[in-house]
Amino acid sequence: MTTNDNINQLEINQSINYTESIYHLCYGYLIHNLNIKNHLQLFDRNIAENEIDHIKPICSIRLYLLFCKNCLRIKRYIINTKRYKRYTLYYKQIEVYYFTPYMKNVLILGIQSPNGIKRCYQYIYIKNINDHFKIQTIFHQIFDNSLKILTNMPIIGQLIIKNFHNESIRSKKLGQIILNELHRSNNEDHNDEIQENNENNSIINE
Repeated sequence: MTTNDNINQLEINQSINYTESIYHLCYGYLIHNLNIKNHLQLFDRNIAENEIDHIKPICSIRLYLLFCKNCLRIKRYIINTKRYKRYTLYYKQIEVYYFTPYMKNVLILGIQSPNGIKRCYQYIYIKNINDHFKIQTIFHQIFDNSLKILTNMPIIGQLIIKNFHNESIRSKKLGQIILNELHRSNNEDHNDEIQENNENNSIINE
């Protein structure tokens, strides 16, 4: 294939909409981050839970979480603004997860960076108890799957990423979220963001 052919193929790929199934969406708060400085240290539940005593969630960061097939799409809001950065956390990057009785509604994730060099614990507070229970089910299913993908749950909508450029962290939009009609009434937190399209689907422009 010539250089021009490569360029043309790239342009074609970038013009195609990319669609992901959504299994759950909710808000959360990143209340703490604990970096693991020793690269030889394994993730340890006792260490993760003992750190809870040191958490001071004064400057928690608001998150918008979309659980897709093989990754978690995240809007991370800048404190005291409506601006945000967007991130993708692949389930394969999550080595462990803990739900602890010592601090209700807190999810602890043991995460490694894409290059495998850096690792950390992230502490995410899920305010809504129903979302918290749902996320427990989601992670149980992800870790029961050898491919670490989420498939064995009902799909509640679609995330449409307009083109491959939108995968960039610099993108201003996460994409367009189209919820199934059945789940419109179950998403009261998003009422101010939902619009109706001509096909009676719920649309959230994120």
